[in-house]
Amino acid sequence: MRHLNIVMLVRNANKILSFSPDTAALQSRESALRNSGFEVTSVWSESQAQFEIEMGRCGVLLMCFRASEPQIKDLTTLFRKNCPDGHIIFVMKDKEPPVFAEAVVAENEGPQTLISVASQMAGKGLDRRSA
Repeated sequence: MRHLNIVMLVRNANKILSFSPDTAALQSRESALRNSGFEVTSVWSESQAQFEIEMGRCGVLLMCFRASEPQIKDLTTLFRKNCPDGHIIFVMKDKEPPVFAEAVVAENEGPQTLISVASQMAGKGLDRRSA
């Protein structure tokens, strides 16, 4: 008797995939976002991020400026392919954000700004009919 395994990819706008090679930054962002009701998966390796994106666990991709240019390019391209309705937020420091960034949060703005932008991207705090 054969068994068929079916994998269902669920797109969850409240799901944030946070990528940074800086584990302290990941922990800080994850804590702030979880306390605001988001489901957060924090990853520090590109292969972990690729796996999460390929599994369709995406709503918002939170990219850190500490990622290398090739990592940013590869992950955002994969994200757009697998999560076409998802949103990309960049946490930036001093350099210009990539042109495909939908939202940018300065690293020194603190967690409230990140939470506000993530809420808008996920549709939690923004009534699009009144916008």
